[in-house]
Amino acid sequence: MEARVMEQFNYWLNDPYFDDATKQELLAIRNDPTEVEDRFYKDLAFGTGGLRGVIGAGTNRMNLYTVRKATQGLANYINKNGDPKKGVAISYDSRRMSAEFAKETALCLAANGIKAYLSDTLRPVPEESFALRYFGCQAGVEITASHNPPEYNGYKVYWEDGAQVTPPHDTGIIADVNAVTDYNEVKTMSEADAKAAGLKIGVYYYSTDSTLEMLHEHCDELLGVLKDKEIDLPVAFDWESWWNFQKYKMSIVDINNLFYEFADIMAQNGYKTILYASKYYLEIIWDPAGYDVWLAHYVKQTTYEGEYTIWQTGSIGRIDGCSEDVDTDILFKSKYPEVFGGSTSGGTSAGEGDMVG
Repeated sequence: MEARVMEQFNYWLNDPYFDDATKQELLAIRNDPTEVEDRFYKDLAFGTGGLRGVIGAGTNRMNLYTVRKATQGLANYINKNGDPKKGVAISYDSRRMSAEFAKETALCLAANGIKAYLSDTLRPVPEESFALRYFGCQAGVEITASHNPPEYNGYKVYWEDGAQVTPPHDTGIIADVNAVTDYNEVKTMSEADAKAAGLKIGVYYYSTDSTLEMLHEHCDELLGVLKDKEIDLPVAFDWESWWNFQKYKMSIVDINNLFYEFADIMAQNGYKTILYASKYYLEIIWDPAGYDVWLAHYVKQTTYEGEYTIWQTGSIGRIDGCSEDVDTDILFKSKYPEVFGGSTSGGTSAGEGDMVG
């Protein structure tokens, strides 16, 4: 057995980067030199079609670490040669570990400042091509091993045209993946890390509904995504189809009733709701009727006279860890004592309240 094989085996077995389940799996095969060699004699090759291999611990296997390493290379390529703000669509099939590999891909991309559109359930492979074009993504990743035996899984990369990567992007991505040689250089993040860092989690619902029937269908989908998920802040409702307002033959009453119905459905399922809208539409269209308001008004001092609990002040902010512009918002903590502590002030108007950026 080559010295490099045992060096890699012992690295995976002893380095704190790798989790206990991985180490237990390796301990179980440590006395099987043929198995150890097969798992560590090379790195799982990233070719023009992406990754494909047997699921298991080791450099020559499909696992969370090799998937994360490949994603770091893809992220490096996108950040140099693409538009990270356009994001990456991620789908997965019914193979073992597909959902876990898809989530790990999304977390690594997010840690590299790249938006990730992660499918909420398994999808047939052609939907990946559709999804990345639908969302206008820079790239896509499909977790699948196609026709291979059940012990396999794979990682296919697509480019913005909806096809699997072709020259020059295929060779460029391969080069950047192969350039990642230290697992400790691979970036990732988790919901737990976000919680520990003091970040609060909410949900933003972008509505194009024109009827209550459409709203009910989409609410069912949203609640399916939210099932068993913990969120801290209200579910934001944002209706952005104003260019179709007359086409839909909707009235101001109709659009407000859509919001009220949405808020009722969320309340029945244990979630609060906040209405996201610009100052202009809040003054001429919306009647929040006592619900929380997320005001969008890109000024240093707003003249909006109604109550609001979050104020979006702009869209060109910058924060560490993100390579592109981000929205800038002020949240009034005193409105959410169950999240931030303290007592509620019953609403906030301009110039009042305890703020957090």
